[in-house]
Amino acid sequence: MISTSITQTMTMGGIHDNIRRAWARTAIALGERGVADMKGRVHRLTGTLSRSLHVSAKEKGHESDVGQAKSSDIKETISPNWDKGSYDVLAGSWLPYAGPEAGRGGSHDFFTPAVEVVKRNVESTYKQALEDEF
Repeated sequence: MISTSITQTMTMGGIHDNIRRAWARTAIALGERGVADMKGRVHRLTGTLSRSLHVSAKEKGHESDVGQAKSSDIKETISPNWDKGSYDVLAGSWLPYAGPEAGRGGSHDFFTPAVEVVKRNVESTYKQALEDEF
């Protein structure tokens, strides 16, 4: 049974494709987890900063996803490409005051704690994605 599963996996595009898909899903899941954590920490006056927090593919650049993020489901914009052995996604905000707000530190820093949450979850998230692929 196991050999059949491995054979099917290898003939359906190769084991590398499975690993790449698992890592892409991991990167997106970790980005979403980070954004969810940031949204839970960010101070709200009007809610604009919280609503602007999103995940996007790295190659989209800093502001190219702004229109789509404001008008549709940001998850539909994510399709990271394999580049030099890794998938990268960005998690953050296009608002010019997002960085200074987080940089104030203390309870205003919604970013650094979210990064720590993501770091703690890399291994388990990737393991789950690999199990889903194989």
